[in-house]
Amino acid sequence: MQKFYRTAIYSYIYPSKDDESGEDKPNEQCAVPTISYADGQLTFASSTPNAEYHYTITDSDIASDAYCHDGIVKLYAAYNISAYATADGYKASDKAIATLYWIEANLQNNTTNINQTATRGIIATSNDGIVTLSGLNNSEIVRFYTVDGKQIGTAKAINGTASQAVSESIVIAKIGNQTIKIAVK
Repeated sequence: MQKFYRTAIYSYIYPSKDDESGEDKPNEQCAVPTISYADGQLTFASSTPNAEYHYTITDSDIASDAYCHDGIVKLYAAYNISAYATADGYKASDKAIATLYWIEANLQNNTTNINQTATRGIIATSNDGIVTLSGLNNSEIVRFYTVDGKQIGTAKAINGTASQAVSESIVIAKIGNQTIKIAVK
């Protein structure tokens, strides 16, 4: 008995071409996107032309039919966000990871005589030892500390963003009277 094997030919799959020379070039990886937050919107951006974004948002506060024996539930008020970029002719980027924290807005308007709690979102990211916070007010001061309370540095927000180079694996960012713990990678 003789066996025959089919060979599939995919004529529609071909390597991308270099725009100027017309030569084949290997597929490059998309640039890792940045994740920022302002005016109630998340923004993803990549330096790769025509990049599109794929994202996941999780929140450890979400629960359904959860049990609590003492009636106290600690809320973290944070969304964990990951995103990667894709584009024609490019491999998918590595994932960018950020956390959107909800902190007190520090509003000064007390004209209603009603106790109100307003919040605002702050995105915290870290990459290659640089911690970046976005969603800040312009000129807002952020102080960075080690876990044991030593100040590492201070950054002033420009266009709603402040960054600090750090060598620690965990840092504390203090914005006004609010603090955020950030794992650095």
